[in-house]
Amino acid sequence: EKDGKASFDVTLQPDKDKYFILGVVGGSPRTSLVRETTKTPPGKTVREEELSNTLRFNAQFGKRFDNAAARLGLFENSFGLGGDYFFNDDKGKITVDVWDFQKNEENAKTVHVKAGVSYFLFRNLFLSAGGDNLMSKRYRGGYVGMGVRFDEENFK
Repeated sequence: EKDGKASFDVTLQPDKDKYFILGVVGGSPRTSLVRETTKTPPGKTVREEELSNTLRFNAQFGKRFDNAAARLGLFENSFGLGGDYFFNDDKGKITVDVWDFQKNEENAKTVHVKAGVSYFLFRNLFLSAGGDNLMSKRYRGGYVGMGVRFDEENFK
């Protein structure tokens, strides 16, 4: 399909085992949030839905435990949990995120689950791939991407 989404995240790591992720996500209308209202005029009930296809935000706190990390916070405007497993001296990372427990996304019947793997090809360049909305038969899809990482050494 021609649907797609893009994200931009910034990770702030003030301590070796604690970090914060702040980000913005935009794109796909099929992950719009549904706001439902019920009006009851005299004699009948009318149900109205309003789709909100605006930017969504990430704001997560992460704690690292050796080769694993746990995260919680805002995942695309909804509370969620995430976990990461780091391998090959932190060159690779397996990630699983779960959010939208209230099923507010359009036509959602299950929570939103995303899983993937990222791997650094060079010191600052990584590739990512995985599956998004894995519990939804209708909206399940894959993703690929790439990113860059800058740390304090790059700015010195």
